[in-house]
Amino acid sequence: MPKYLPTEQAVSRLSLDKIAVDTSYELDSIISQIEQIVDAELEQSFGLEECIDISQPNYAGVIKLENSPVKTVLTVERIVFKQLKQTPEAIAARKNGEETGNDYVTENFTWNESNQIKVPSRWSKYRIAYLAGYPVPDVVINAVYDILKLHLINKESSLNWLHEPTKDKTSLSLPGGISGTAKLSETGHKTQLERLLATVKKTYGKNGFYF
Repeated sequence: MPKYLPTEQAVSRLSLDKIAVDTSYELDSIISQIEQIVDAELEQSFGLEECIDISQPNYAGVIKLENSPVKTVLTVERIVFKQLKQTPEAIAARKNGEETGNDYVTENFTWNESNQIKVPSRWSKYRIAYLAGYPVPDVVINAVYDILKLHLINKESSLNWLHEPTKDKTSLSLPGGISGTAKLSETGHKTQLERLLATVKKTYGKNGFYF
């Protein structure tokens, strides 16, 4: 399923742009493929994901969360290890994932909207559930839509056209009144994809994204 440009939103925008959608196109799949290609080109994924860390705090009772930026902390639970039975049946059950041997006790915590939390006991292990990631910038959503729109207008059979080289063309006036066009060397954008994502890269910098 698309994560940046919902299919319903894409259909609405295509309708406003008076672009017909062939019923044979599977928009969900095409949009998802475009988003994966964009992520790979930008070396960055957007959107919030639920993360779970199992960690023990430092001497000050502080736990540094593994993923960032942290948007919100959902739950903090202290892990209470049970005394595990060593019978053959219990050992077999644990191997099959039928018994974890742990209890999880909800704990109070302090979070100052960073990637760290403070917990009551530095001697315990904790399971922390939280949301982390970057919000999806409008410029990325628009880039995905622009690629989709060109794909549909040109009735492309695959997305391979995104990796084709970009060429400049120029008009020529030849002796005898003959005119024509000629291809020049490749532009600064080596592929169609680079050209279409130029605004995104310019907005967020060459070596990283700034929010």
